[in-house]
Amino acid sequence: MRARRKGQDREGAKKLSTKVGSFADLEIKSSYDSDDDDILNDFYNPVLANSVEYCRIAGFFTSAALAVAARGIKGLLKNDGKTKLIAGSIE
Repeated sequence: MRARRKGQDREGAKKLSTKVGSFADLEIKSSYDSDDDDILNDFYNPVLANSVEYCRIAGFFTSAALAVAARGIKGLLKNDGKTKLIAGSIE
Protein backbone atom coordinates (compact mmCIF):
# COMPACT_ATOMS: atom_id res chain seq x y z
CA MET A 1 0.00 0.00 0.00
CA ARG A 2 1.24 3.45 -0.82
CA ALA A 3 0.07 6.80 0.54
CA ARG A 4 0.15 9.98 -1.44
CA ARG A 5 2.08 12.78 0.20
CA LYS A 6 -0.08 15.64 1.39
CA GLY A 7 -0.35 18.40 -1.15
CA GLN A 8 0.72 16.29 -4.15
CA ASP A 9 -1.17 14.72 -7.01
CA ARG A 10 -0.21 11.37 -8.60
CA GLU A 11 2.63 12.90 -10.59
CA GLY A 12 4.02 14.65 -7.50
CA ALA A 13 2.82 18.11 -8.53
CA LYS A 14 1.65 20.44 -5.77
CA LYS A 15 -2.07 20.61 -5.04
CA LEU A 16 -3.99 22.97 -2.80
CA SER A 17 -5.57 20.20 -0.75
CA THR A 18 -6.05 16.46 -0.61
CA LYS A 19 -8.22 14.07 1.38
CA VAL A 20 -5.47 11.47 1.67
CA GLY A 21 -3.63 11.42 4.96
CA SER A 22 -0.21 10.11 5.72
CA PHE A 23 0.49 6.73 7.25
CA ALA A 24 2.54 8.64 9.82
CA ASP A 25 -0.75 10.18 11.03
CA LEU A 26 -2.11 6.71 11.88
CA GLU A 27 -1.47 4.75 15.04
CA ILE A 28 0.10 1.68 13.45
CA LYS A 29 1.71 -0.94 15.65
CA SER A 30 4.85 -2.78 14.59
CA SER A 31 2.98 -6.10 14.76
CA TYR A 32 -0.56 -7.41 15.22
CA ASP A 33 -1.83 -10.63 16.79
CA SER A 34 -5.26 -11.89 15.77
CA ASP A 35 -5.80 -13.21 19.30
CA ASP A 36 -5.36 -9.74 20.80
CA ASP A 37 -6.08 -7.23 18.01
CA ASP A 38 -8.94 -6.40 15.68
CA ILE A 39 -6.66 -6.47 12.63
CA LEU A 40 -9.39 -5.45 10.18
CA ASN A 41 -10.44 -2.31 12.05
CA ASP A 42 -7.12 -1.47 13.70
CA PHE A 43 -4.92 -1.95 10.63
CA TYR A 44 -6.48 -2.77 7.24
CA ASN A 45 -9.38 -0.31 7.16
CA PRO A 46 -7.42 2.77 8.35
CA VAL A 47 -4.45 2.00 6.09
CA LEU A 48 -6.62 1.29 3.03
CA ALA A 49 -8.62 4.46 3.67
CA ASN A 50 -5.37 6.46 3.48
CA SER A 51 -3.96 4.63 0.45
CA VAL A 52 -3.83 5.31 -3.26
CA GLU A 53 -2.66 1.82 -4.25
CA TYR A 54 -3.38 -1.68 -2.91
CA CYS A 55 -1.44 -4.64 -4.31
CA ARG A 56 -2.16 -8.16 -3.10
CA ILE A 57 -1.03 -11.65 -4.03
CA ALA A 58 -3.07 -14.49 -2.59
CA GLY A 59 -3.11 -18.22 -3.23
CA PHE A 60 -6.87 -18.24 -2.72
CA PHE A 61 -9.04 -15.15 -2.54
CA THR A 62 -12.81 -14.66 -2.35
CA SER A 63 -15.07 -11.68 -2.80
CA ALA A 64 -15.96 -12.09 0.89
CA ALA A 65 -12.43 -10.91 1.73
CA LEU A 66 -13.15 -7.65 -0.10
CA ALA A 67 -16.57 -7.34 1.53
CA VAL A 68 -15.18 -7.39 5.08
CA ALA A 69 -12.70 -4.63 4.18
CA ALA A 70 -15.33 -2.53 2.38
CA ARG A 71 -14.93 0.52 4.64
CA GLY A 72 -11.21 0.77 3.91
CA ILE A 73 -11.67 0.05 0.22
CA LYS A 74 -14.30 2.80 0.05
CA GLY A 75 -11.63 5.23 1.27
CA LEU A 76 -9.18 3.88 -1.31
CA LEU A 77 -11.74 4.58 -4.05
CA LYS A 78 -12.38 8.10 -2.73
CA ASN A 79 -8.62 8.69 -3.07
CA ASP A 80 -8.82 7.67 -6.76
CA GLY A 81 -6.84 4.61 -5.72
CA LYS A 82 -6.03 1.51 -7.71
CA THR A 83 -6.10 -2.15 -6.71
CA LYS A 84 -3.90 -4.86 -8.22
CA LEU A 85 -4.87 -8.40 -7.30
CA ILE A 86 -3.21 -11.66 -8.28
CA ALA A 87 -5.01 -14.75 -7.00
CA GLY A 88 -5.09 -18.47 -7.69
CA SER A 89 -8.24 -19.99 -9.09
CA ILE A 90 -10.55 -22.31 -7.19
CA GLU A 91 -11.98 -25.12 -9.26
